[in-house]
Formats: sequence, structure tokens, C-alpha cells
Amino acid sequence: MNHSHASTAPRTEAQSYDGDRYSDQFQPPGNTGRVRPAQRSGPAGLSATELRAMWRTASKERGWSYPTDWWCPVVDAVTESVVSDGDISERCRRLGWARAAAGVPMKETLDDVLALGRLVRSLAAHPSGGDERGTEVDIVELLQVAAEGWAEHVESDIAVTPTGADPLTQLADLSYLSVRLGEIYAGAEYDGVSACEQYALVVASLLGPLDMADSDAKQYLSRVETWDAMHQMAQLADNLKSVFASGETIALAGPTTAVVLVRRTALLSSRIGALRELLEDGRLVRTPQQSPAVGVWVEGLPASLRSARALLTELKR
Repeated sequence: MNHSHASTAPRTEAQSYDGDRYSDQFQPPGNTGRVRPAQRSGPAGLSATELRAMWRTASKERGWSYPTDWWCPVVDAVTESVVSDGDISERCRRLGWARAAAGVPMKETLDDVLALGRLVRSLAAHPSGGDERGTEVDIVELLQVAAEGWAEHVESDIAVTPTGADPLTQLADLSYLSVRLGEIYAGAEYDGVSACEQYALVVASLLGPLDMADSDAKQYLSRVETWDAMHQMAQLADNLKSVFASGETIALAGPTTAVVLVRRTALLSSRIGALRELLEDGRLVRTPQQSPAVGVWVEGLPASLRSARALLTELKR
């Protein structure tokens, strides 16, 4: 998975990690007077340290790419809040912010939080677990606040956030693409050529809502679809940037659609094929139930600039 993101710092390995356990001598920074995680027990009688190890494993299974950079101080704060019946939502908001600061894409951040939420619910339902707090965990709320925390960091990073860019995907908006089309058509007219023969639009769009397999999440279907679409679009944006990395304009056309202004070259078909392969690889890793299909097609540009801008409006659907 590509972890580069225009809005966040590069991911670095902040701490060494040995399997699922830290050295006994390791002390997380800050809050030195707090109770250590192992001194409390939560769902199924687990300590925060044990919960952290299980969470890390579950997150890795959902696709976390670099296990050595998974831990950060807020991870301990989250697990402690779970075992002590604290404010899990606020800690997850802080986790979203920390993940963005570390360069973790939004999609991977939310997958991590989703792994925690499902783990806590599963443990709470375990016959050996006398702690019922986990049943009260609102997974969708945790996803929402983590996404908000992630976005808050991105929006605060004004120095690298272009004006008019979507804060979550860092894609340009349609107004910028409209300006670029004006430049393309003007340049083509000056050169005495046809813009529609030289350029085209590659459209990528999420196809329909997710098939929510978890019965406990079905009651939150509309909210799940909204937040899942957001982090799927963040991943789609990363994929588009990795394939179309030669100065093409990539814009967000709508909540689930992105558009790329490309030159009609002999390599266009192979690049579209590479994009489809990249998207399918992601679906195979996450399973179709966890990741919606993405439609990719080419829209030819019309002869006039006015018609081209009207086409952009249609793509906002």
C-alpha cells in the first residue's frame, strides 16, 4: 500500500517493536504518573497490554502495512480507556490526528479503528467475559471521530494544503479542473488542433454501497456507508496519484467519483489497466464485502469548452 500522502509527513518508525510485546523497560512518553495498562482489566478480563497486542494483530490482518510503525502513545491511551470505561471516542479522535501526523492514509487509519471496535465487541460477547462495557461500543461513532481527527490534522497543515483541495483526498475540486480545461482548449485552438483528440477524462467511481456482513452494524448502514465511502475515496485518490504521476490534473467530482485529465497517448490503455489491477489487488486483500468495486472508464472530451464543462457537471452525480 502506498503510504505517501500530500497532506501528511512521511511515515517513520518511531519506536522499535519486538513482536507483540514491548520491553519491560520501555516507558511511553508523557503522563508518567498514570496507571500502567497491565494494572487494569477490561473485556474478557484482558489487560490493556493484552488488548493492545490483540488489536495490533487484528489491524495487521486488515492490511496494516508496517507493523513496526503501528504503535504510538495514543494507542495506549485508547486501550486504557477501553479497560477503564473511559472516553473511547475522544481517544480515537486523538488517534486519528496522530495517524495523520505520522503519514498514515485515512483508509488505513479507519481500518485500524474498525479492527479495535470489532475486537472489543467480540471480546465482550465471549462467555468468559463478565465485562459488558464492550457491547456499548458504537463502531460507527469511533470511525467518525477518528476520521474527524484525521481531517483536523490535514486541515491544520495549511502549508501543504493547496487552496481548493479536498482536505481528505488532497484532490483538486471541479472548479480547478474547469480552469485547466479552459487552458487546454485555449492552447489547442492556438496550435490549430483539437483538444478532444489530444485529451480525455479518466473517471473512477465507487459502485454502490458496501455489503455490510456484520449484523451488529446493519442498524448503522447509512452512516457506515458514508464514512466507509470517505476512506475508500482516500484510498482511491492514493491509487490515482500513483498511476497518474506525470503532471495530470486529478479532481474530485463528487463524494464517490474522481476524474483525471489525461493526454491521449499510446500508454493510456496500459495505465488504465494498471489502475484497475491496483484497485482489484486492494479488493482481494480486503475482500469484496469490505471494499466496493470501482468503475473505471474513459470519457471523451466534446468539441467545445462549454460542452466539456457541462460534462463535468454531469460527472458530479
